[in-house]
Amino acid sequence: MRSIQITPPAWLNHDGLKRVMKTLEASGAEVRLVGGVVRDMIAANASEPMPSDIDMACSALPEVSMKLLTDAGFHVIPTGIDFGTITVVISEDLRLEITTLRRDTSCDGRHARVAYGSDFAEDAQRRDFTMNALYLLLDGTIDDYVGGLEDARHKRVRFIGDAHARIQEDALRILRFYRFHAQLQSAQIEGEGHAACRDHAQLLAPISGERIQQEMKKLLASPAPSRVLIAMQQAGLLAMLQLRDLPDMRDFDALSRCWRTRLSCLLTDAADVASLSQRWKLSRADSSWLTQVVSAPLIDAEAEDAAHARRAYWLGDHYVAVAQRSAFYHHAGEITQRANRIAKRARPQFPVRSAMLQQVGYQGKALGEALKTLEHAWVESDFSLEPEALIQRL
Repeated sequence: MRSIQITPPAWLNHDGLKRVMKTLEASGAEVRLVGGVVRDMIAANASEPMPSDIDMACSALPEVSMKLLTDAGFHVIPTGIDFGTITVVISEDLRLEITTLRRDTSCDGRHARVAYGSDFAEDAQRRDFTMNALYLLLDGTIDDYVGGLEDARHKRVRFIGDAHARIQEDALRILRFYRFHAQLQSAQIEGEGHAACRDHAQLLAPISGERIQQEMKKLLASPAPSRVLIAMQQAGLLAMLQLRDLPDMRDFDALSRCWRTRLSCLLTDAADVASLSQRWKLSRADSSWLTQVVSAPLIDAEAEDAAHARRAYWLGDHYVAVAQRSAFYHHAGEITQRANRIAKRARPQFPVRSAMLQQVGYQGKALGEALKTLEHAWVESDFSLEPEALIQRL
């Protein structure tokens, strides 16, 4: 084990956090912060603000921790007490997830059977990546049992122990491996892990769509995911996720960090959306949004403001995403620039009302068709025709 002392970040002095840790320690338990909160603090040189969710590891059994904290006046939820996890709600902006030290006894490739322990070194060995197995005490001491400090500092995503064995224990680690590379903007994909993920790509087949969706949304929303997605394609992983071969990715990272917009650029048509939605278990709203954007014709790179305004009117809330998709495929950033400007304008209001047409004899189906005809004529006039001129056209 290696221990280092750092200057504790200011947020480590948060009163609620300190009281929880001291309440547990007063009973003789050992408790430390662990996982992403420590990793991100090291990778960002302690400059990150206080996170809203903090993971902690504790030597006390979950029932004991829950009683101690409840008696001390904390709001405690048994979120995963069968697996050793409870959640302490400090405020709307801060939740602490406390998990009893554990060791795996068996694993079916997704769900591990665990036994409680009291050894932080043993607990570290069951975690996925070295950078996620760093333990932080209130005084700023960081304990490193697996060489994660240097990996966190250099943003290296490295499996603990044998990469093949860790993936076979839990195949979701394949997606987490690439997601962390994308989120941390690692300088390069770690070779041993990449090879192991490629060798075990078929293990993604039984992974639930909800878990795939969770990881891929985070990956797609990361600062610059194109290099990671290309690596995943080379490893034969995208096909397992119901994604086709990637298009030209040169402008992908310039897209907004909205995961839906970026995903739309990786889908060709409505059939692609349907198959991916089924595999990822996307919500009806997300699936419908993607279908609308992917099915819309691309905006021409030479389109002027007037043409953009017409497309903006018909596309509504989907307009900017379609413009970004068009810019990506045409390699024309000016499409997005123009779209952002057009999108700031107020949407024109169609001036003809049903009552106007009813006064001149239109009813029922004919009324609806007449309104559609006039609306198209009005849009094509660049929203300039007045109601009287439009009605005369009938």
